[in-house]
Amino acid sequence: MLGDRDDPTTVHKFCSVLPAFVFEARPVIPVGDAIRVELEAMAYRDRLKPI
Repeated sequence: MLGDRDDPTTVHKFCSVLPAFVFEARPVIPVGDAIRVELEAMAYRDRLKPI
């Protein structure tokens, strides 16, 4: 099932009403925002020192 909601608590409530099922919720964001966040994450990882 695919659902589109602005409020994440609506998704949580729906999943809680049907506890016998397993749900996986994934946010969908604009591609430009996704690329920006991925680049920020890669830059952060590059700054980490190896253990």
